[in-house]
Amino acid sequence: MKKIRVANVCYASGLPFQALADVDNLRDALDQLEVLKKQWKVTVVGKRDVENKLWKHFQAACDMTYQRRDAERKQQAAERNQNLQKKQALIDELTRTAAATDGELLASASALARLQGHWEDIGWVPRNHENGLNGRWREAQKQFTRALKAAKSRAHASELDNLARRAALCNRWEQETLAGKAVDTDAVASEWDALPAPAGAHAEAMNQRFTQAFS
Repeated sequence: MKKIRVANVCYASGLPFQALADVDNLRDALDQLEVLKKQWKVTVVGKRDVENKLWKHFQAACDMTYQRRDAERKQQAAERNQNLQKKQALIDELTRTAAATDGELLASASALARLQGHWEDIGWVPRNHENGLNGRWREAQKQFTRALKAAKSRAHASELDNLARRAALCNRWEQETLAGKAVDTDAVASEWDALPAPAGAHAEAMNQRFTQAFS
């Protein structure tokens, strides 16, 4: 029996539990610890002081590894909470942009692509917030896309109306000039300038027509 107990002491003392501190990867350390716990001999050894000393070393190795695990979990939880705040801020920004005026919205047409890039760069969030957060993000994207499409449609309609009004003015002034009527160029210029500035491919042609009407 004594030989068996001594053998158990030698076996237990030979377990590499003290080397757990040198394992950089926490997951590997936890896996090795589980293996060592299964290999640990519970048989009472011959000398209790030796047994207690060995057991304290083993327990210290276990505690150290579990403390590393708890510290890493705490750090991960803090990082995920920060990521949650960052992603919620992106949702809020996209929602505000979608509710902006047409001019502001059109000027921020690339906002969605920019915010999507930021979203992908942010890491994991707490699991219990993940589904709700992703749902709000998808809805914010849809809201922005709808708002931008509507703003573009209104801008296009406004531009067409502006061009039509300018064309009507040009036509009226051209007819008056052809009829030999006196045209107050200052009043004409004032009326022309009161309209929104033309944009796009039609702007140059419309301005040329206006200039030629009084050349």
